Amino acid sequence: MRHFLHVSTHGEPVGSLGFEPREDRYDFSYADDWRARRCERV
Repeated sequence: MRHFLHVSTHGEPVGSLGFEPREDRYDFSYADDWRARRCERV
């Protein structure tokens, strides 16, 4: 069973950290809104 940890800062979602125990593998996916805001600042 895959597990997720939802990550946020100042109440705004940043993304989610996923863990697949059968493969002992982690991954991180950024939230679309967070990615869009970060691109505007660059």
